[in-house]
Amino acid sequence: MQLPEILNSNSLFLFTNGIDSEKNSILSQIKEEVCSRGTSALLHLIRIQELNIKCIKEFELFENQLNIKDEKVVFCSVSLGSLLNEISPLLGTLRRLQNLQLKLLGGLGQRELPNSIADY
Repeated sequence: MQLPEILNSNSLFLFTNGIDSEKNSILSQIKEEVCSRGTSALLHLIRIQELNIKCIKEFELFENQLNIKDEKVVFCSVSLGSLLNEISPLLGTLRRLQNLQLKLLGGLGQRELPNSIADY
């Protein structure tokens, strides 16, 4: 799923507009996947930001009841669990996006690049 208005409103992936899909269908496919993964990553980030704000508001409801003399403060909420569950998919999406960008750059240039930065 690609939502161009989300990417454009955040000035992301503007370089992909210059890729001519008629000349190279493989680059066109990679471009579409980069934009799709980019949308996914951005949606994860937006969700994390929203959940972060919600967690802070929830914490502030109980802040005056805490005894801050303890070394650590235990706080748990559904919002915090949801926030933590967004991190792993975001990191996986960013890793795949990073590898797709290598493919895209390799396809645009004359030099062959590895499939993953881990192989570099």
